[in-house]
Amino acid sequence: MAGVTVVPGPAPAVAALFGDGTHPATRLARATLLEIVRRRPGVRVLDVGTGTGVLARAALEAGAGVVVGIDCASAAVDVARAHVPGATFVVADARDYLEQHGGAFDVVVANLPDPPLVGLVPDLAAAARPGGTLIVTGVRLWQAEAVSRSLARAGTAPSSVQAEGGWATFVVDC
Repeated sequence: MAGVTVVPGPAPAVAALFGDGTHPATRLARATLLEIVRRRPGVRVLDVGTGTGVLARAALEAGAGVVVGIDCASAAVDVARAHVPGATFVVADARDYLEQHGGAFDVVVANLPDPPLVGLVPDLAAAARPGGTLIVTGVRLWQAEAVSRSLARAGTAPSSVQAEGGWATFVVDC
């Protein structure tokens, strides 16, 4: 079709390992991220546990000015770099990266399992600028209380909690 650009997604095997955007937690995070970034174009976004870059791509498409994705899996970062050329992707341990980049982002999104998610919540909150937003997902509903406790220990609380298919997503105004 004229005027239509088709961007291939990650190979099926890679998507199975690192995500293709169809998981309920990813869908919730993506919808929230799109809404936030569209209201605040030009924001700096950090995607922790970026996998194949699904959320990084969404942030760019919504109008983010700078998008950084981090993941500890170099294979995932290689795929993200190939499929989301407008973002910067880094192979890094989340805790190390977050400690070095505190307060540097307007929006921080983390789509991670627990562990390590609950233990990272204070560092995730600290990576967001005052007035920024933290989106935390990747946990089952039965794990939601642990995330809420970790947010409280970080001195914050969710402004909303969404659920889909047994998965929870927390949105925090920092």
